[in-house]
Amino acid sequence: MSSPSRSAGLTDPHAAAATTAASLSAAGLESVAAGRAPSSARPRIPPQQLGRLLLLLVNTVLIGLAMLGAYGLRFVLDLGEPARAPMLEYVTVAAILAPIILILGQSWGLFRLFSFHSTLEQVQLIAKAVTTATVVVLGLTFFDRGFTYSRLVFLYFVPICVVALTAAQVGFRSWQQSRYRRGLDRRRALLVGASSYLAARLAQEEAFGLDVVGRIDVDVDASPDLSRPRGLLASAVRSETESVHLPELGKLSDLDEMLDPLRIEEVVVVEQGLTHRALLECIDACERRGVMVRLVPAIYDLLVEPDDFSYVHGVPLLRVDERRYHWLARFTKRVFDLLMSSLLLLLLLPVFALLWALIRLDSKGPALFKQVRAGEGGRPFRMLKFRTMVVDAEQQLRKLVDLDALDQPMFKLKRDPRITRLGGFLRRTSLDELPQLWNVLMGHMSLVGPRPEELRIVERYDVWQRRRLKVKPGITGLQQVEARGALSDLNERVRLDVYYIRKQCLLLDLVILARTFGAVARGSGAS
Repeated sequence: MSSPSRSAGLTDPHAAAATTAASLSAAGLESVAAGRAPSSARPRIPPQQLGRLLLLLVNTVLIGLAMLGAYGLRFVLDLGEPARAPMLEYVTVAAILAPIILILGQSWGLFRLFSFHSTLEQVQLIAKAVTTATVVVLGLTFFDRGFTYSRLVFLYFVPICVVALTAAQVGFRSWQQSRYRRGLDRRRALLVGASSYLAARLAQEEAFGLDVVGRIDVDVDASPDLSRPRGLLASAVRSETESVHLPELGKLSDLDEMLDPLRIEEVVVVEQGLTHRALLECIDACERRGVMVRLVPAIYDLLVEPDDFSYVHGVPLLRVDERRYHWLARFTKRVFDLLMSSLLLLLLLPVFALLWALIRLDSKGPALFKQVRAGEGGRPFRMLKFRTMVVDAEQQLRKLVDLDALDQPMFKLKRDPRITRLGGFLRRTSLDELPQLWNVLMGHMSLVGPRPEELRIVERYDVWQRRRLKVKPGITGLQQVEARGALSDLNERVRLDVYYIRKQCLLLDLVILARTFGAVARGSGAS
């Protein structure tokens, strides 16, 4: 699409008005702008702001009740050495703990109105805030020579408080989402840029609370700034499942004239090829009308944390180290893998023996299937599985699939004729994956991580798709519990894997393992 000159459109208000009139008919503008009642009918304090204040009050009360509960466990139920202590001392401590916890949570974005933390992220932030505040207050108690506080009370307080605050936070988010679903408190938004994966998610995901009325087009080819990137890889921004229809309401030069008629409250810039000048003009137009601007950077899916930012004379510097994984977290994950794989291998020995015998009786060939797969960093390793196909399955595959003709480096056959009678059962129940516990014990795999893929498939990955190889592959993963076998698009799978890599921690692994048992029990998506 071609667009009018930016310089003319943004410096001459008459030209901008003419362009807007050509792009938007009067009837169309009224129909888009009529999606919300006049702001004069709204209360002075929005319901969500009242809800947030109520949440902070409830959290303060819960912190006090958590301290009373910990006190009761220690001194009333005598879970520890029998002793007595005045309750007032601990009530005073709770009064000191409450503001510290709430201030830390607020500074980390926990209690903001429009924060989009997942439940797992909320648990992590709450646990971090409660633990940090408790350690600080516990340290301060050493200076109180007139009274000795029980360390067990603080030990009980932390988990009780984390559970209570998490329940309150989840309840608030559920209330917030229910209002969004009923069309309440939603913010009218306009997207700047082409319809893409980002635009589709912003328009369809209720958690954002946005009513996306449309988009405005940006002709990046008209930009003289050839040094700027022209966008992300196609694999990173598009897939078959991302189609969303958003009406095109004009050009970027029309933005200044359409914000008021459309009653826009938020502008989201999803275009990666926007010039620096055009972006500043967009921000300026929004600021003059009190419209919030959100920018989706080209590095939105990189493994970046807030601590990676630093400033030199006001210039932000960003450290990008996607292979970074804290040594303590890596050590903890490895110890957990070793303990669990060793224990499960011992407990499941009878099951291994039974399945080995049944496979040998069901069809000719060995009970175990060995195949070279790509591990961490693409390094090959020999993965083990119980055999679920006929012995010459690899030879038959050449007749069923032309790997060189695939649009994406992945394939999945429906009603695969190579699967044996017992193999179908093993796949539905995921029992065929049990031998991979040996791979975990040997350090080739982890219990949780992206699924390992064949080398011939990995060789066809582009640079973005190869990002799923940054960690050890796993027996199960986020992809398996979110959409077990249901995703036919490789890029959707990679996005789930990249999200796991960004957020990986022991707590997330435990959640995925727990959900894996449920997915296997239902047999959903298995084949």
